Amino acid sequence: MASPRINDPPPPSPEDIEVAGLQTFDDLSANHVAPAVAYATTHPAG
Repeated sequence: MASPRINDPPPPSPEDIEVAGLQTFDDLSANHVAPAVAYATTHPAG
């Protein structure tokens, strides 16, 4: 990855990036599905 230069414009804010088909849902807790979801993979720590 190239280093930014003095005259480069700042990167866009994540809030300003549009993703086609993106859906967002307000007021969902971490346990918004029942029963609990069992994932097939274990993610590495760190």
